[in-house]
Amino acid sequence: MEHEQEQYPDSLKFWLGDILQFERFAAITNSYETLKSNGLDKVSDDKLRRLLSNYYENEVEQVSRAIIDVEYAFLNDWKPLLKELSIEDFKFRQYVIVNDPNIFDRSSVARNNLILNKDNYSGGTTRISQVIQSIDRILNRLSPELEK
Repeated sequence: MEHEQEQYPDSLKFWLGDILQFERFAAITNSYETLKSNGLDKVSDDKLRRLLSNYYENEVEQVSRAIIDVEYAFLNDWKPLLKELSIEDFKFRQYVIVNDPNIFDRSSVARNNLILNKDNYSGGTTRISQVIQSIDRILNRLSPELEK
């Protein structure tokens, strides 16, 4: 369905599309726990040891909490609201078009949800990106360590 720009703001439909999906994340920590119990000092590269510790002891917990926050907001704030809104078109992971986009322009529960959850959602995706970067740094340090 095509919509004119002034009738339906482009960014809104994509924000709603983002809100209707959230990432899943589950770190597999068994190997790290085994390494920890046998002694992290077995890892000779100090920087790799610090990266592993930070990833498993800090970043995994932070990204898990961020995703739980987004999921909670979806289930408790958005899901009930979406059952009441008239949805005109929807494509998973892409967009949601509601019949009356002006509901987000005036004082309403829909507008409050959008304002309150926009940063929450962005924070979750930022955390996921940071974890992916950490994994890349670990892999870059790990490859030479394994070749020894």
